[in-house]
Amino acid sequence: MTGQQGRTVITLTEAAEVIGRNYGHKPSVATVWRWARKGLRGHRLATIRVGRLYRTTITAVHEFVERLSAIDTEPNANGAVDDRQGPPDFTAAEIAEAKRQRAAEIAAAKQRLRQYKHQRPDEPDRRSNPRG
Repeated sequence: MTGQQGRTVITLTEAAEVIGRNYGHKPSVATVWRWARKGLRGHRLATIRVGRLYRTTITAVHEFVERLSAIDTEPNANGAVDDRQGPPDFTAAEIAEAKRQRAAEIAAAKQRLRQYKHQRPDEPDRRSNPRG
């Protein structure tokens, strides 16, 4: 179907196929729907609503992909060439402290478990006799 200004109007299913043909990976139709409704990284796939169906154009699909590609090639505040934030850099001291805190939490939990078992000595240990 040809819309205004000679643009070819396509379904979101066809949009997924266009992306797969031109960019090497076909996203699911649900992904294309999400791009149209919620967007990705602040950009939404341009759509029009015809009755209860959503349509887009081949031009809009290409523009959407190009906008996302432009984001990936611009350096961010850290100088990285990607807008996604990587994992934070922790110092060796911070990692050692986190491990120490985790070990202390585990030891405290084991101690609470031992205290709980000693408070209820009349109940058999079900692990040693499962049919008990």
